[in-house]
Amino acid sequence: MPQTLLDLKTEARRRLAAGRFVEALKVHRLVLEGAPLDFDLRFEIADALLAHREPAIAGSIYFAVAQ
Repeated sequence: MPQTLLDLKTEARRRLAAGRFVEALKVHRLVLEGAPLDFDLRFEIADALLAHREPAIAGSIYFAVAQ
């Protein structure tokens, strides 16, 4: 398993690219625990949810980040 937050972000992106959406979100959660103020990551999560046809959840994340 990756060791740094950057490694985890890379792993999450790799899993998303491979279509392993739920696994990618689990890795994103680990990153958020280590860097709760990483707003770029929050946008990545929202983008992934939008691509996975979860616009309501994605919209709530976009809105929360914008505030």
